[in-house]
Amino acid sequence: MPEEINRVLTNRVSTLCCCPSNVARLNLAAEGITNGVQIVGDVMLDALTDTAERVRNEAWRLDALGVRPHEYVLATVHRAANTDNTSRLRAIVSAFGALSEVVRWPMHPRTRQVLTRESIALTANVQICDRLGYLDVVCALSHARAAVTDSGGLQKEAYWLGTGGLWGDWCGEAGRPRDGVGARRLIGSRNGNSDSMCTHLPRRFCPRRGAAK
Repeated sequence: MPEEINRVLTNRVSTLCCCPSNVARLNLAAEGITNGVQIVGDVMLDALTDTAERVRNEAWRLDALGVRPHEYVLATVHRAANTDNTSRLRAIVSAFGALSEVVRWPMHPRTRQVLTRESIALTANVQICDRLGYLDVVCALSHARAAVTDSGGLQKEAYWLGTGGLWGDWCGEAGRPRDGVGARRLIGSRNGNSDSMCTHLPRRFCPRRGAAK
């Protein structure tokens, strides 16, 4: 993946590597990089923690989305590898339609264009909306039954918020999920295998203890 190539190259030319966790430090060590490595914490987690507290009681954000807490799946699909691959996108859309939950899908304009051009129909449970701002995303992710996404950032945020998720083999290297029992499952979209969403949708969990709830 391009992101992984950039990471490897950047690590090798940097005099200082700032790691968000000890896991990241060990990954660098496995690549032979031990000098100039510092664990500084994750600014993404800091921002998420602050924002989640700000929107925790702002129920009007969910009302605006037309959803109720823990009764919907939040979905995002934006990677060109998915939106520009018609057969892969059809498999993902088909899997969304097979879920019993409402799927709220803030849709990237590129994805919307492909759906229209290829006449890919959505089932009644799949409800699209325009892209959301950060505050609305955090609120929606906090209260979702689960998340299905190809976004590396959303994967991390879902784990930290205790929202179970499904990440496809179509996600790329950008956001490998953090370890946690029941936190997430890897699924595929190749050959129509995205229908595994139906049987593998995880429950919400506590990220600190790894316990499903």
